Parts: sequence; C-alpha cells; structure tokens
Amino acid sequence: LFQRYPMPVQTAYSDLKQRAFDQRELLLGSPGSVSERVQSGRRYFFRQFYDSAAKKWSEYIGPTDDVAAVQRANELRELIGDAEALAKEAQLLTRLGYVDVDGRTQAVLVMLANAGLFRAGALLIGSHAYGANLNDLGVGIGALTTDDVDIVRAARLDLARDTPSFEKLLQMSRVPLFAVPAFDRRATSTSFAVPPRLAGKRKMRVDLIAPVSKEAGVPVS
Repeated sequence: LFQRYPMPVQTAYSDLKQRAFDQRELLLGSPGSVSERVQSGRRYFFRQFYDSAAKKWSEYIGPTDDVAAVQRANELRELIGDAEALAKEAQLLTRLGYVDVDGRTQAVLVMLANAGLFRAGALLIGSHAYGANLNDLGVGIGALTTDDVDIVRAARLDLARDTPSFEKLLQMSRVPLFAVPAFDRRATSTSFAVPPRLAGKRKMRVDLIAPVSKEAGVPVS
C-alpha cells in the first residue's frame, strides 16, 4: 500500500521545500512574464500569466519611467525565475508519486499565504494536509484526490489591519467561489463553493473552521 521513496529523492524534496519556504512572495497562477506595453504614448509594465482556468491575465505594474514600478518589475522577474525553477523540479517529484494540488487549490492557498494567514496561526487540515505529511515522510500511497480545502483557526488571527476579508481573498484567487449560506442567515458565511455550472468535472469547496463560542449554542448530538 505504501511505498518509500529512495533517500536521494527525499533529499531533493526537502531541498525543494526549503527553497519554496524561502520565497518572499508567491505568484498567483502560472509564473508568466513581465512585458511592456504602450498606451496613449506611454510605456507600462504588465505581468502576463494564466490563472487556474487557463485564462490569460495582464496585471498592471506601472509606468516604465516610475522608480517604484521598475523595482516591482525587477522583483517580479526574480520571483518568476524562482517559480519556474521550483515548478520544474516539483513536476519531476510529482511524476515519481509525490502529492501535488490542482490549480484552483493552489490559487486559494497562494492568496491565503500571501495575506499572512498561515504565519498568523491558520492551519490547513484534511486530505491536503495528509498529502503534505506523506511528502514530508517520503512515502506515497498512489492517487490522492480531494475537492475540499479546509482551513482551521484555534483563535482570532492577528493580521494586519489592511488584510482583506477571507471572502475577499478567495475572490482575489480568481477561483469562482461563492458563499454558502450559514444555518443562521444573519451569520457571516464561512463556507464557499464553486457553483455546479462552473465546477466542471471536479467540484470545489473551501471551509474556514473556527471554534464555537460558549454563547453560540449547544451542539446537537
């Protein structure tokens, strides 16, 4: 049932994981490229990339004669180079049996990570966490698929004041996730799903799981 990967392969994974952790920022979608475009006689930087649905996007950076825009364009070029190198090595490990995630899951996790949720104490649980643990242990079990992304927090997350809401972060992932109404219609929704008409062959649901306060009620058994 389980297979253990050779030690050189496990070492390659550990090195890849450390380099991935060392990234200052994660890129949404494919690594893409930084290009210049002329509009109304002025040149601008754009990052072009494909999202999880293979739709092409052009992300505005700024004018090519603006110091901050030039700095950001150079930063993005470095991030793109790093992301391309990491993705190439990750593909090799995936072919050997290491667990990866689909594009939509990756997009959601990228936005949550960039916003600092995991550094603040949020945890990924469920099948995706199980897959990550298998990778860390250097063992494989064959196909492992799930359509759910479960995020848990034990307490209120200490985030920057300007951090977008959980729902807004999901919107920024460009995955078509919509709020699932809570049992109490007055409560803020903590579950989001891709509508059936947009889901394709695989559905997707994202749940933010938090502890229930004493005032929230008594669990039903």
